[in-house]
Amino acid sequence: MPFVRIVTASQASGWTDWTMAFDGVSEGLNAFGEVTIDRARISSGVLSILYQEQSSGVTPSPVRLIDFSLNGDMSAIGVESHRLL
Repeated sequence: MPFVRIVTASQASGWTDWTMAFDGVSEGLNAFGEVTIDRARISSGVLSILYQEQSSGVTPSPVRLIDFSLNGDMSAIGVESHRLL
Protein backbone atom coordinates (compact mmCIF):
# COMPACT_ATOMS: atom_id res chain seq x y z
CA MET A 1 0.00 0.00 0.00
CA PRO A 2 1.15 3.59 -0.43
CA PHE A 3 3.23 5.24 2.29
CA VAL A 4 4.46 1.84 3.59
CA ARG A 5 1.24 0.55 5.08
CA ILE A 6 0.86 -3.20 5.68
CA VAL A 7 -2.46 -4.88 6.40
CA THR A 8 -3.05 -8.51 7.36
CA ALA A 9 -5.98 -10.92 7.47
CA SER A 10 -6.32 -14.54 8.50
CA GLN A 11 -7.36 -17.47 6.36
CA ALA A 12 -9.43 -18.75 9.30
CA SER A 13 -11.72 -15.70 9.00
CA GLY A 14 -12.10 -16.14 5.26
CA TRP A 15 -9.83 -13.11 4.82
CA THR A 16 -12.38 -10.75 6.39
CA ASP A 17 -10.55 -9.63 9.57
CA TRP A 18 -8.27 -7.04 8.00
CA THR A 19 -6.13 -5.05 10.44
CA MET A 20 -3.30 -2.55 10.04
CA ALA A 21 -0.07 -4.35 10.99
CA PHE A 22 2.27 -1.45 10.18
CA ASP A 23 1.57 2.19 9.33
CA GLY A 24 4.58 4.04 7.95
CA VAL A 25 2.83 7.37 8.43
CA SER A 26 2.35 6.93 12.18
CA GLU A 27 5.87 5.42 12.44
CA GLY A 28 7.32 8.60 10.90
CA LEU A 29 8.90 7.04 7.79
CA ASN A 30 8.12 10.17 5.75
CA ALA A 31 7.58 8.02 2.64
CA PHE A 32 5.58 9.26 -0.31
CA GLY A 33 3.81 7.61 -3.21
CA GLU A 34 3.99 3.97 -4.17
CA VAL A 35 6.64 1.59 -2.92
CA THR A 36 8.55 -1.31 -4.51
CA ILE A 37 8.44 -4.79 -2.95
CA ASP A 38 11.08 -7.49 -3.38
CA ARG A 39 8.66 -10.38 -3.87
CA ALA A 40 11.45 -12.98 -4.11
CA ARG A 41 12.33 -12.54 -0.42
CA ILE A 42 8.79 -13.18 0.88
CA SER A 43 9.23 -16.96 0.61
CA SER A 44 12.19 -16.70 2.99
CA GLY A 45 10.12 -14.79 5.57
CA VAL A 46 11.37 -11.29 4.73
CA LEU A 47 9.28 -8.50 3.23
CA SER A 48 11.67 -5.88 1.76
CA ILE A 49 10.20 -2.54 0.73
CA LEU A 50 12.04 0.18 -1.17
CA TYR A 51 10.67 3.70 -0.73
CA GLN A 52 11.72 7.31 -1.12
CA GLU A 53 11.30 9.96 1.53
CA GLN A 54 9.46 13.17 0.74
CA SER A 55 11.72 16.01 -0.32
CA SER A 56 11.45 19.69 0.38
CA GLY A 57 11.47 21.88 -2.70
CA VAL A 58 14.01 20.70 -5.27
CA THR A 59 16.31 18.99 -2.75
CA PRO A 60 16.87 15.29 -3.54
CA SER A 61 15.53 12.94 -0.89
CA PRO A 62 16.92 9.64 0.45
CA VAL A 63 15.88 6.26 -0.89
CA ARG A 64 15.44 3.69 1.89
CA LEU A 65 14.95 -0.02 2.26
CA ILE A 66 12.93 -1.39 5.14
CA ASP A 67 12.90 -5.10 5.98
CA PHE A 68 10.06 -6.81 7.83
CA SER A 69 10.54 -10.24 9.41
CA LEU A 70 7.39 -12.26 8.92
CA ASN A 71 6.24 -15.23 10.97
CA GLY A 72 4.35 -18.15 9.45
CA ASP A 73 0.91 -16.53 9.57
CA MET A 74 2.17 -12.98 9.01
CA SER A 75 0.53 -11.76 12.22
CA ALA A 76 3.73 -10.34 13.70
CA ILE A 77 6.49 -8.29 12.12
CA GLY A 78 9.91 -7.01 13.07
CA VAL A 79 11.40 -3.97 11.34
CA GLU A 80 14.92 -2.98 10.22
CA SER A 81 15.49 0.13 8.11
CA HIS A 82 18.47 0.98 5.86
CA ARG A 83 19.38 4.22 4.10
CA LEU A 84 20.51 3.50 0.52
CA LEU A 85 21.26 6.97 -0.87
